Amino acid sequence: MSTHTAARTAIRYLSPKPLKHPPNPNPNQAHLLLSCSIKPNVSAQREGIESVTEEAIGICVAAVPRGGRSNEGVRGVLGKALGLPKGDIIIVKGATSRQKIISVPCSSSADGLGLEQISRVLERLRSAIKK
Repeated sequence: MSTHTAARTAIRYLSPKPLKHPPNPNPNQAHLLLSCSIKPNVSAQREGIESVTEEAIGICVAAVPRGGRSNEGVRGVLGKALGLPKGDIIIVKGATSRQKIISVPCSSSADGLGLEQISRVLERLRSAIKK
């Protein structure tokens, strides 16, 4: 497993190898793991990316945390911010918690650390922050 966490613990790169934990949904593709802090049941105007820090990505969703509705909201917000279909965004850990680890697919990294992929995702997330 190859991960890069120096000064960017909110986003980690997983090389395309089978893993036990966290489970890699597609072992033939690299993934980024996003540490997210969720605020459910906010007004629809506040829904979106709230913040991007070294510790976590703050996400606000209008959906209530019942029956997986807020998880679907989280997948929708991230999908819109990153330009990915909701089906590609997988909640790996924390399905019933406000603290989640979310997997998003990315291209394999030539350097094995995913620095380019992490930078690209950080840029997209920061540009999507609700003002």
